[in-house]
Amino acid sequence: MKEPIFGKERFPPKYQKAVGFKSCASYMHEISRDLVRAIKSAEIIERDNKEYKVFEIGVGSARNLHYIKEEFPNVRI
Repeated sequence: MKEPIFGKERFPPKYQKAVGFKSCASYMHEISRDLVRAIKSAEIIERDNKEYKVFEIGVGSARNLHYIKEEFPNVRI
């Protein structure tokens, strides 16, 4: 059985260029900012309320939590 190929070697250079780390990273940050805008516009969290707690299970660098904490500094993460 052939071993699976992971990482850069798995995808052709043209594909990597189209969706590579740099373009993906900015796209993912924009999605996190959109999430915070949605939370803010729906008034799910009040900016000065210290009762709110946010718990997130996920993978990655906790971008969502970073942007939530930036917009709502009193939220407990």
